[in-house]
Amino acid sequence: MTDDSNEDEASLLAPLTDDDDEPLIDAAIMDSLLDEPCPRRVRKRQKDELVYLRKQVAELSAHLAALTNDNASKLQNCSTRWERVAQNQKMAAQQATMENARLKRSLEDQLHLATALDKLLVKRPRLAVMAVADTADWKLRRLPSEPAARAAALDAILTDAYENVESLFVRSRILDAAPGHRSLSVTEVDDTLCVAVESVAALPHTFMDASNNVWSFWATSDGLQLAFARYERLQMVGDDTVYCRVTASMDEGMPCIGMLYAIKRFVQDNRVIFVLKTILDDESYPWPRGLLIGNHTASIVVEAAGDNHSIRRMVVAGKISTQLPDESPLRGVPTTIGEVVLKIVRPVFDTLEFLLS
Repeated sequence: MTDDSNEDEASLLAPLTDDDDEPLIDAAIMDSLLDEPCPRRVRKRQKDELVYLRKQVAELSAHLAALTNDNASKLQNCSTRWERVAQNQKMAAQQATMENARLKRSLEDQLHLATALDKLLVKRPRLAVMAVADTADWKLRRLPSEPAARAAALDAILTDAYENVESLFVRSRILDAAPGHRSLSVTEVDDTLCVAVESVAALPHTFMDASNNVWSFWATSDGLQLAFARYERLQMVGDDTVYCRVTASMDEGMPCIGMLYAIKRFVQDNRVIFVLKTILDDESYPWPRGLLIGNHTASIVVEAAGDNHSIRRMVVAGKISTQLPDESPLRGVPTTIGEVVLKIVRPVFDTLEFLLS
C-alpha cells in the first residue's frame, strides 16, 4: 500500500468525530483498512461505507441538535405552569414510547436466541439461565440486602418517582385544589382495591419551616401508633431519604396489610416535594405469610403562599389485591375486604392530616 493511499484513508477517518477523547473508528475496521493484503476493491468499498457513515453521523447529529433546541424553546415559551407540565408530559410520553420500542426489540432478539438454542442444544444445562433485559432491582421495586446495591436501587426508585410525580399531579388535579379540600375513596376494580387520598391545608409557616415539620415526622418518628397502623423507621440514607414500614391491623397482634415506604424530599425554589413509593420485595425485611402488600405511590407538596404562609398538598394513589392469602386473618371476617381497608385507612388519614399540618 502506498503512502498516498494511507493518507487518503487517514483523511476519511478524521472527520468521523469531533471529540478527541473518543476513538475515531472501531479497531477492527482500522485493521482491515491498513492490512497490506487487502484487495483494492475491498478498500474502495470500505472507503465508500465510511463516507456514508460520516454523512449519517452528520445528519443524525444535526437532527438531534434541532430536536433538543426545539424542546428547550417550547419549554421557555410556555406562559403558564400547566403548559410546562403538558410539555414535560409530552416529552416523557415520547421517551416512554421509544423505551418500549427498545424493550420490544430486545425481547424479540431474546426470543430468536431462545429458539435458536432450542434447535442447537439437545440437553440444556440445569443451571443455565437466560439473560433477561432490564430487570434491574429498582424497576421491580425490589431491594437487595447488599448495602451498595441496596442504596443504588433505593435512589433509582425514588428518582424515577420524582421524575414521574407530575403525572400524579395531573391525574389527581391536586395542584388546583383549594385549602380545605379532602377526599378519601376505596373502590374495587378487577380484583384490586384502588385507594385514593387527597388533602390540602393552609399552614401558618414558611414553606421551608412547614416542610421541615413534615420531614421531622418521617425521619424522627419510630414505633408510632396511628389508629390501626404502626409506623417504624427502618433506615436513613443521607439527609433526605428515609425507609420505613407501615403495618395495619384490624385487631392488636393480627397484622393484615403491610407497606414498605421509601420517602425522599426534593427542595425547589419555592416548594418542597416529598415522593413516597412502596417497595414490593425486600431481602432484608421480608413480610410474614398472610399479609396483603400495598402498592402505593404518594406525594406531599409544601409550597410558598405569601409571607410566613404555605400550602400543604397530599395525594396518595394505591392498590391492594382483593385476593386474600390463605393465612390472612381477614378470612372469615363478615365484612368485605373493601370495607376493612376503608375502616383502616380513614383513621390513619385523619391522624396523618393532623400530624402533617
